[in-house]
Amino acid sequence: VLPHLVIFTTMILSTFARTVLCISVLYSVYAYPSEYFPEQIRLSQWYSPTTMAVMWQTNQSTPNSYILYHRGKCKDEIFQSNFKAVGAGSYQYKGYAGFIHLGFIEGLNMDDSYCYQVGDSTYGYSAAREFVTPASDRVTIAAWGDTGTYGNIEKAMPALTMDTEPSLVLHVGDLSYAQTDDVWDKWYRMVEPVASTRPYMVIPGNWDVKPFAIEGFLNRNSMPLAPLKHMSNAQWAAYRPVGEQPLYYYSFPYGPVHVVMLSSYDTYEAGSAQYQWFEEDLARASKSRSVRPWIVVCFHSPMYSSSTGHNGSDLKFRAAMEALLKRYKVDLTLTGHDHGYERTFPVYDDVILHHGATHYENPEGTIHILAGTGGANADPWLPQPEWSAVREGTWGYTKISASLISSSTSSSSSCSLHVKYLRANGTVGDEFIIYKDRISVSAIEGIHPGALIGLFVAFCVLLPYFMYRRGCGPRSFFRSRSAQPSPGTPGAWRDKGLV
Repeated sequence: VLPHLVIFTTMILSTFARTVLCISVLYSVYAYPSEYFPEQIRLSQWYSPTTMAVMWQTNQSTPNSYILYHRGKCKDEIFQSNFKAVGAGSYQYKGYAGFIHLGFIEGLNMDDSYCYQVGDSTYGYSAAREFVTPASDRVTIAAWGDTGTYGNIEKAMPALTMDTEPSLVLHVGDLSYAQTDDVWDKWYRMVEPVASTRPYMVIPGNWDVKPFAIEGFLNRNSMPLAPLKHMSNAQWAAYRPVGEQPLYYYSFPYGPVHVVMLSSYDTYEAGSAQYQWFEEDLARASKSRSVRPWIVVCFHSPMYSSSTGHNGSDLKFRAAMEALLKRYKVDLTLTGHDHGYERTFPVYDDVILHHGATHYENPEGTIHILAGTGGANADPWLPQPEWSAVREGTWGYTKISASLISSSTSSSSSCSLHVKYLRANGTVGDEFIIYKDRISVSAIEGIHPGALIGLFVAFCVLLPYFMYRRGCGPRSFFRSRSAQPSPGTPGAWRDKGLV
């Protein structure tokens, strides 16, 4: 009787606690002190696509920070009763009066929807938000850089917010151009409608690593950094980067795409930690191209640019890294730094390897996109080089739809990467598509080891046995060499036992 009584009592208390928390959630969405208001909510995909990092900020410290979430879309009611609660860590960094909160939602299903809220069990929770996890065979990604907090971002941000197809955003550096924490706060409030509903992945630009900006950049973004991959989620929640910038590069799988985020402001020459990691990462990614055929690499300073913003291409970065792009057949790069949109033909070392304007099938070379279109004032252009296919000084974002199987080609084994540049006014500034043959990546990759053993036995044991039984073994071969009938003799092949 006693064990049953304990279980029954536990169930009652658990139900009561859940009910109290639900009532707290229902009430607190509408009424709580502004200094405890959870704001600047943002997501980032963690090392695994089944884990999401969630960050937010409050003006004052909160005693019990939580993420409440459930599988499925957000309903009309504030929250369902089947939510799960995950604790979050809180911290400050030097010079910032507010509090940053970081927690992790783990064990997510792929190709699924989730509803979540953040806040405090004492002071209240945010409104409910939704995000989706990537499918293994198809994803849509948005990319841009050089946003800032005034001017044209006010035109570009609503366009990206209204486009619900991208489930991931890549920001290729120069986020806020902040010189004070007030500007960082303003920028994160501006991007919250996008960053709270899809992972918002960032790399540093030159403005983000300046002395007055670096602390805010490092502490307000939680990315799955390669040099810190050994840290547990609990250690990450308590992590406070201070002083010099850590090595800020990483990669992550996203459906059929392998995304690499490089730092233009960490050492990248051959022999450096970043270079060695990049080469090893590309080698690993190349072994998985039957399931992730597309490799997209992001960095701030462009290898190919005809903008006056920084006097054209970054030839030093190109000299160090471009050979790796060619060796491992990187499909696309996304960069910023110069303000405008520009797209190259498939190119290597200034040489065009495919002259097609909008359709490419199994192209050699990498297509480079300058995506500094997030809102900063456009830079003028230098004379247009031959490798430059399209360029314009407008604002908007690049939209990338990647799939394992293409419905637009006759080959059932091909996959596609469909890329558009969408201006802030909704018009299309550029569009192209890459088709690639999946069977060209690795013929035996993914075969079960048992099948390989079966093939070995068939070729090395069974085939010689049957050849011997049919008179095709070594003895019959040498015998036929010593007494070989004339090819024209009737019954010659029958006498050898071959018919």
